[in-house]
Amino acid sequence: MARIGTNVTVEVESTKDTPLTVTALTLANPGQVTSAGHGLANGAVVVFDVSAGMVELDGQAVRVANQATDTFELEGLDTTDYSTWTAGTASEVNAWHTVSNSQSVSMPNPTPEKIDITTLIDKVKQNAYGLPEAPDGSITALYDPELAATQEIRTATKANEARAFRVTWSGGQITIFNALVSGGTGFELSQNQAATATVNFTPVKDVMEYAS
Repeated sequence: MARIGTNVTVEVESTKDTPLTVTALTLANPGQVTSAGHGLANGAVVVFDVSAGMVELDGQAVRVANQATDTFELEGLDTTDYSTWTAGTASEVNAWHTVSNSQSVSMPNPTPEKIDITTLIDKVKQNAYGLPEAPDGSITALYDPELAATQEIRTATKANEARAFRVTWSGGQITIFNALVSGGTGFELSQNQAATATVNFTPVKDVMEYAS
């Protein structure tokens, strides 16, 4: 189904709940978390802070699924090939600010690093792909420094902290990611035009896509 740029809601994290201690996390598809009496509901968005082991999950934003009293699954996230879990926490994003002034969002595919593997015997240059760059993105919005979302992004920028983002498409699909951000102060203004501002962001770990 095509995703159309109408009736799209962009949100940025406002606050997180008290971090929950994670005592175990399986290497599975999807990964299952053990956190005694976590109290999370299905569909809740959590962000991980890993202090030891499973570095692949550090900073990951993901939804909760199949929750039980002491366990829940990481919806859509395959941890099979991750490092072994040792210690860390998960914090629920319990409130969001709507970026109601947003006009466009861009997140191009990341470009992989080209590694030169040409040898003396080759007649043409040979390359291999290395790790891809982080998928840098941007939000263009009407300039509104009083908007709560703008102030939150400014705060995160000054503190060099990540914030979770949630994009809800007109067809009900949901995109979730945690990202470092830069913005909230500058603007661009031309004669007889609305002032605009740009927020730049770099996702931390995987961008998650959900059908609803």
